[in-house]
Amino acid sequence: MQQTVNHRVKIMPESSFDGRTEFIVAYSPHKDNNGNILANESNILFGLNRLGGVKVGSEGEIRITGYKAARSALANQTLAPSLGLDTVNMICVYLFEYQKEAWFDSMHVKVIAS
Repeated sequence: MQQTVNHRVKIMPESSFDGRTEFIVAYSPHKDNNGNILANESNILFGLNRLGGVKVGSEGEIRITGYKAARSALANQTLAPSLGLDTVNMICVYLFEYQKEAWFDSMHVKVIAS
């Protein structure tokens, strides 16, 4: 199912076979003084701040989609040789348990209801 705004989601490991992961790193994008997200004309974020870890299975609602981040800006990412900038899709989720917004690599966002 495609991930779109207002879908209810769970934050999960990339692989359903990864039973070792207890937390997923959450991010926030760099913003200007007016609170606007800093990104280029291709919607690639200029930077990310690590917020900490979110428990696997945490539920929330998608708030913002359509942005990308350099894979090298994410924690625990293996870099593969590529032509050009290696990016991942980023999704902003409002987390019910934490009562906050956080951004995740789309591979960690699993739709459970639309």
